[in-house]
Amino acid sequence: MKSLFILLLGLSLVGCQNLWSGKNKKHADMVQLYMVDATPTAPNMQSADKNYVLDFAVLKPVDLSPDEASALYTAMEDTENFTAENRKRCPFIGQYAVEVAGEFVAVISSSPCSKVQMREDDEKQIQYLELVENNGVEAVLGSRGAGIESRE
Repeated sequence: MKSLFILLLGLSLVGCQNLWSGKNKKHADMVQLYMVDATPTAPNMQSADKNYVLDFAVLKPVDLSPDEASALYTAMEDTENFTAENRKRCPFIGQYAVEVAGEFVAVISSSPCSKVQMREDDEKQIQYLELVENNGVEAVLGSRGAGIESRE
């Protein structure tokens, strides 16, 4: 039983290592952050005049400086910020969507229930990950604080 647990944990961590596709690594300067609805919209209820990422309606863009965009990309690329263990039993409440090079790649639920839903390379597989304590993703987002403003 212990061997099975270790095997499953190892497979989870290996899956966590390839969070971003190689094609996106050259696009660190093309990161955009968006506010999203707190809850997903069922596919049959989605409006044609809205954009959706992983069924969360995209509300408005968030202004990021080039340094903030680079820091967010680096934090999202760092596997030390995530765990695949999924021990948190709180609901996923969408807050942000991350777009890299014109493709939506993740939806973030911040504290108190820090989780991420991230698209795999083939865009059909979705990874459900937790953000670890003191992670770099929330550090970048938190540094924005109340200063996050939308582009109208």
